[in-house]
Amino acid sequence: MVSAAASAGGSVSGGSTASIVSAAASEALIETCARAHSSLVEHVLQNGADVNGRLENGWTALMTACRGGRLQVAELLLQHGAAVDAGAPHLNALAIACLHGHAAIVQLLIEHGARQLRLDRGKDALHAASQMGHAEVLQLLLDARGDPNRPADDGATPLLVACYGGHVRVVEMLLDQGVPVDQAASNGRTALMLAARYGHAELVARLLQRGASVNQLQSGGGTALIFAAQCGNALVVRLLLEARPSPKPKPKSKPKPNPNP
Repeated sequence: MVSAAASAGGSVSGGSTASIVSAAASEALIETCARAHSSLVEHVLQNGADVNGRLENGWTALMTACRGGRLQVAELLLQHGAAVDAGAPHLNALAIACLHGHAAIVQLLIEHGARQLRLDRGKDALHAASQMGHAEVLQLLLDARGDPNRPADDGATPLLVACYGGHVRVVEMLLDQGVPVDQAASNGRTALMLAARYGHAELVARLLQRGASVNQLQSGGGTALIFAAQCGNALVVRLLLEARPSPKPKPKSKPKPNPNP
C-alpha cells in the first residue's frame, strides 16, 4: 500500500538519530492525518510529533488534512500551533482545500489568518477555486478580499482559468465582481476564446450576453470563431456567427451626370 507520505512525494531524510526519530514522527503524524480520526492524531501529537514537521518536499500534516477534507483534524492541528501558511514550495493548505472544494476547511483556514499567497506559476487560491468550479469556496475567498483580477505568471486570471472547465456560475460571479469580460492573458486569449476552444456552448452564450467581443484577436491572430471551428463545435460556431455585427450596407453611388446630354 502506498503511504500518504509517499503519495505526497516525501520521505524521511537521513542524519543523526534524533533527526531521524523526529522525521519519522513527522511522517507518522502525516500518515495519521490521512487515515485516522482526531483522537489518534491527538495521541500522536502528545507523544512528541512536531505539528509543523515536514517531509523533504515540504508537505505538512495540515496540508494532508486539508486534502482529505478532515475538518476536525485540521482544527486540532491548528489548536496545536500548525503554521497555517506553511507548505511545499508551490502549494499550501489553503490552495489544497480550494482545489478539492472543502469550503468548511477554507473558512477555518481564513479564520486562522491564511493568506492568499502566489504559489505555483503565480497562481493563488482564487485560481484554484475558479479552475475547479468551486463557487462556494470562491465566494469565501472573495469575502476575504481575494483579488479576482490577479494574473498568474502567464497573465491568466481566475476568470480565464474558470473558462477551461466551462464553469458558468464561477464566471458569472467573477464578472459580477467587475472583472472585464474581455480580460486577456499574456498571449491575448480571452474568456470567450477559451470557452469556444473547449466547446462550452452555455458559457459562450453567457459571455456574449455580457458583451464579450466576438472579433477580438489573440496575439498573432485568431478569434473565438476560429477556435470554435478548430474544435468542430457546430453550436458554438453558430452562436458566434449570429453574434457578429451585421456588415453595414454600402452606400449607393450616385449616377454620374452624362457630360453629353
